[in-house]
Amino acid sequence: MTQLSTPVFISVDIETTGPTAYNGEICSIGAVAVYDDGTISPSEEAFSVNLEWRDGAMLHRFDPNTIEWWRQWPKQWEAHRHNPVPPLQAMEAFDSWAVAITKKPIFVAWPVAFDWGMVNYYNWQYLNRNSFGYSPVCLKNFALGKLNKPKALLGNREEAEMPDSWLITPEDLGLTSHIALDDAVAQAHMLKAILNDPLTEGDST
Repeated sequence: MTQLSTPVFISVDIETTGPTAYNGEICSIGAVAVYDDGTISPSEEAFSVNLEWRDGAMLHRFDPNTIEWWRQWPKQWEAHRHNPVPPLQAMEAFDSWAVAITKKPIFVAWPVAFDWGMVNYYNWQYLNRNSFGYSPVCLKNFALGKLNKPKALLGNREEAEMPDSWLITPEDLGLTSHIALDDAVAQAHMLKAILNDPLTEGDST
């Protein structure tokens, strides 16, 4: 893989045991690249890793509401616990993968505050850096800019006032929701659809 000097969107999804790094752990990270021409990196070039818990996590970093929510998805939970690696190893691998693609990786997620917040914390805790910088892109706001409808994106993707062609789920692609890599791939296809849609500003029809 040749490192690019131009920015590249990196669609990222994480699965966790809580809403923040203070009361949750990252279970899994999945990521794929989306290039300017709309090309999405193939599966063999995607990134996926499961993480071991940080020291002391069993004592104070499992949010009860989140753990209860996971009871709906036992197969996904089990998938996240398969062959986990120490957090330092995981973050080193993620950082190396991203910067091998481009000198300017652009973190993209829905909603970005959640995923980037956790990844940023882990990056600084274990690597003392974050190669994504401080300008992540929220896919919600990206779509908002296309729609020019300030209140269109409240709630989840399924609740948002977006064209059906933008609402791409993992299941639409033969994948599984709440698997980090599968969700990242679906996000990448959403970003591609939004980028390629000829919809003009202010016209959501």
